[in-house]
Amino acid sequence: MSSKIVNQFIKKFSLKKGQIDELDNDASARIYFRTNDKIIAYIPKEKGESIDNFINATKILNNMDIKVPNIHIQDKKLEILLIDDFGNNKISKIINQSNIIEILKKCIDVIIKIQSYKPKNDVSTFDLKAIIEETLMFIDWYLICLLYTSDAADE
Repeated sequence: MSSKIVNQFIKKFSLKKGQIDELDNDASARIYFRTNDKIIAYIPKEKGESIDNFINATKILNNMDIKVPNIHIQDKKLEILLIDDFGNNKISKIINQSNIIEILKKCIDVIIKIQSYKPKNDVSTFDLKAIIEETLMFIDWYLICLLYTSDAADE
């Protein structure tokens, strides 16, 4: 279903149809495809995602001078965005024993910057249940992976 919608998007906006590769999923129901030098983000409402929330979060982070992909094309009907491609450098792939402190400090600085944001009725606030769910996702998706990566590097 998602590839059919992506093809409609490409045709609708007369984009060059190069090779389209589906990317590994993140911790959401969003589906990402790499094509040429951009990313196609499919943000299906039926799976609990919100293209409006994604666009809003991008604007807020951009206004805070936090680097986020620019949105080049948005189609709310198809639930698709065409955004910048930052490449394959994920923290989990570049972090190692020699740079872990430097990288984690940078990450913490960005988190502190985000936490300093004062909502202007443009973001939803988390209740305790949502905070716990998100924290558990962080542990499952990142910390456990980092732990296994560190253990493997030590051997």
